Amino acid sequence: FKFRFEIYCEDLKADELLLNEVGNKKIDKNSGLHDFIIAYEWFKNIIVVYPGSHARNKNNFFLNSASNTDSLMDMLRAFDTGIEEIKKGKQLAEKAFSFLPDEVKKNVLNDLEQTMRSEPGKKKQCTIEIVGYQFEISIEDGEIYAEKIMLDHGNPEELFELSDESDGTKRLFDLIPLYESGQKGKIIVVDELDRSFHSKLTEEYIRRFFKITKEKPCQLICTTHDLNLMDLQILRQDEIWFIEREKDHSSRIYSLSDYKQRFDKNVLNDYLIGRYGAIPCFKDDEWSVWSYRLGSSSLFTRTNEGSTEPKRVVFLSVEGTKTEVQYLHFIEKYRVELKINALVHIEVLKRFDTKSDPEN
Repeated sequence: FKFRFEIYCEDLKADELLLNEVGNKKIDKNSGLHDFIIAYEWFKNIIVVYPGSHARNKNNFFLNSASNTDSLMDMLRAFDTGIEEIKKGKQLAEKAFSFLPDEVKKNVLNDLEQTMRSEPGKKKQCTIEIVGYQFEISIEDGEIYAEKIMLDHGNPEELFELSDESDGTKRLFDLIPLYESGQKGKIIVVDELDRSFHSKLTEEYIRRFFKITKEKPCQLICTTHDLNLMDLQILRQDEIWFIEREKDHSSRIYSLSDYKQRFDKNVLNDYLIGRYGAIPCFKDDEWSVWSYRLGSSSLFTRTNEGSTEPKRVVFLSVEGTKTEVQYLHFIEKYRVELKINALVHIEVLKRFDTKSDPEN
């Protein structure tokens, strides 16, 4: 094991990864190097979707007759997209690529013709993507045709291209194929799942993912700014994680389960008041106040009045016993650790009418 491992390391080039090099070898399961194969396969099982990512198999997924078209249409209707039917739109490639500049279109057509005609005997068909648009390319009777997704919104005579749809609907077409990936046991990472989605649509997408992939060995990991997902009726406490920016600009990740909340707790309210951290802290008192006046030398002359917004002082009067005083002094002492930006000062007063003396 050690000898073979050293050989792999010696053969490794400067721009190659050891895991990729070993992972592509045929290694026996009993070998000590088989752990590399397991790790390699795990990474191959990950799907990463960025905010600008597009599904590679979009056309095949939605247009292939082998797909469950009825189920897909039911899903699009359930998401309230207004789409009644998905159709194939085939036209000459020259017309389909009319959105491209003439010179670019000419080069694309020439490249397609050379590629498809250079392999005699093979099926004259391929899939290409141009600036986010996917086309199924074929040669029929010597002509190059491009086929793409067309959408029926209730009028078969007026079909829409996917590019005509809203950003949210386009995003759905990129994310719906992930349901199939989840059923295959993939690990799916989505950055900004809620991008261009209505809040209710994001919630529905997650609920359906749980339903479709039930009892499947898959996982959906996503980042989001949609606060309505912070609901214990949708997600468990250990499924909600926060990311806090520290003072040294590092990021700390921690789970809601660390706070051990009740299962029926409205955690969103507590989050909004800062109980769990991971919220922006705005500092209005550090801004200078600028004024703009008409001037002779320029349209507007900016002058700094040297004034700033006065710092606000909040007085809070509380009645209580010795326990309450200890609690408030704790806040005063550990305000930095509690991430309280304001200056806290506790002054214990005595009430002469009741002879109240909380300190004692």
